[in-house]
Amino acid sequence: WDPALIVAQAAVLQAAFYLLLGAALLPAAALLGAPPQLGQLFDGRRMHSGPAQALLLAAAFLAASLLTAVVAVPVVERAKKCLDFCATLHLVHLAVCVAVAGLPHAWQWWLLQALSLLLMTIVSEYLCMQRELQEIQLSSVRPQPV
Repeated sequence: WDPALIVAQAAVLQAAFYLLLGAALLPAAALLGAPPQLGQLFDGRRMHSGPAQALLLAAAFLAASLLTAVVAVPVVERAKKCLDFCATLHLVHLAVCVAVAGLPHAWQWWLLQALSLLLMTIVSEYLCMQRELQEIQLSSVRPQPV
């Protein structure tokens, strides 16, 4: 067990999530006719800004979760570790949200985070299992005919 590797893997996954979330929020902000803001990432009160904004924020979060699950496959490497890394990512996100805007009170925000965690975990576990089930090539040397 290598703590430095685990921290590095978690940091890579967290960075990928925020990068993908930011990329997903750009078109959402353009559709709303508003400039993208960090508050869209970290402020749970944005879920009360209107149904259109809430729906676009939810779609961006779920898209980022789905894409982060794909990134998790080479980073995490094992299906049994996916839940740990995905839960850690969401706990760190909660901590950042609390530090930036206080504890989110909107039930929609909590539901969105639960769905995001569920989607990211299930998809990353499935993809990791598919990767684990691939045949392992032992040798590239061809047997010589007798």
